[in-house]
Amino acid sequence: MVTDEILKLRQQAIELSRIRREEEALELFERAAESGDYLSDVYIARYWLSRRNSDEAQEYLNRVIAAYNSASQPVEDALLVEAAAEAYYLSGDINSDNYAPILAKLDWENAIRLGCVKAYYRLGYLHYNKGIDYLDKALECWKKGVEAGDERCIEPYNEHLHEDTEEPIYEGETDENGLPHGRGVMYYPKGKLQQWSGFMVAPKCYEGQWCHGVKSGKGQMLYYTEYKSSRISYRGDWKEDMPEGTGRVCEYYRSVSKREFIEQNSYEGGWVAGTREGFGVENLRDGSSYMGYWAEDKRQGKGLMSTPDGKSFHGVWSDGYLDRSSCYLENTPSLNITLNHAGLDYNRTAFYLLPCKVGSYQLTDGVNLMSDRGFKGGEPLIDILSVEDGVVRYRVDGKYSDENSPIEGTIAEGQSVEHCSVMEDVVTIYDEDYEHDIVRSIKIFLK
Repeated sequence: MVTDEILKLRQQAIELSRIRREEEALELFERAAESGDYLSDVYIARYWLSRRNSDEAQEYLNRVIAAYNSASQPVEDALLVEAAAEAYYLSGDINSDNYAPILAKLDWENAIRLGCVKAYYRLGYLHYNKGIDYLDKALECWKKGVEAGDERCIEPYNEHLHEDTEEPIYEGETDENGLPHGRGVMYYPKGKLQQWSGFMVAPKCYEGQWCHGVKSGKGQMLYYTEYKSSRISYRGDWKEDMPEGTGRVCEYYRSVSKREFIEQNSYEGGWVAGTREGFGVENLRDGSSYMGYWAEDKRQGKGLMSTPDGKSFHGVWSDGYLDRSSCYLENTPSLNITLNHAGLDYNRTAFYLLPCKVGSYQLTDGVNLMSDRGFKGGEPLIDILSVEDGVVRYRVDGKYSDENSPIEGTIAEGQSVEHCSVMEDVVTIYDEDYEHDIVRSIKIFLK
């Protein structure tokens, strides 16, 4: 039996995962799962799926499915049924070619009878993917899910309610002239795609507040996009038919089995006249994120950038572009390093941030601000020998010296130094010799 203490343990794990402390969350989920909480097994499976380890995920899902199948039917344990609903659904996602038979093994009607709210959402997609003849059943499931309080059912219900409409359809409160006023939903036919906040979109469905025919107040808009495999939504403040105030825009892509949309990119923050303005946070599908200021839909001013490997740095952006000389690491002095390698047929540049702490470093140990594709010459080894009174003593790889011997030097805060080597070379092309120089330089700036 799942006790209140175990439920509390699972909830703590959920909160930790929301703030990306995933390793700690996983440990708590494991403890809850060992105590018989099958929903924690599902959360662990989701963790491994997010890391593209479907074999590890399937092991936890199989544990839940085995417990469900071995219980007396119909199963009266609501938590086990809910866990099984998720387990069967995720198993169908992993085994996308056979998802229908997998999902059919769960007694969905019994899941709904026991109050498993998620069953409405899952069962709706099960009907929807059978074809257009089952759309009414899918909509009925999603509508019941909305009534039961499952917010995930709102988007698919609104999205598919009027799929074939040729004229805008409004449902809701109106003013004395029949214009939308108060709360209501507007369904739009697919129109011409237009550029908005970096996307090509057209309005699909708006649900929220209106003022005499104009979107004003709180509301959510779903958009048509140029690709069927993606969709865009905005939820937040509106003024005079445009996002203004605070809001969140998300870009979704279909899962591998094409049955569900998964969030990939998002922005949450300030808006003015339909463009990102003021402070906002952008999360990208590659795992990187930006937290800082915006102007006219572009990064502008101070910001904090986090890379996919978990490293972070501060910098200043102008018109959407990063001023790499402005970058520095948080809570520690940092070396802002620019490498350049040039030869007969190439001229490559790379930018790095390295913490000012005594030790030996490859530049890949720091933050890669940008490296040209095809960078030649390898990453040099840098030794930070001492850090005292704001002065850093360092030693650089000999490839940046004409004598090919290590270079030692010192640098103070706000100063920059540059080391350069030039090597003569000859290249033969079509039996003709070409003399040229191979130039390697390293520029170090203490921020």
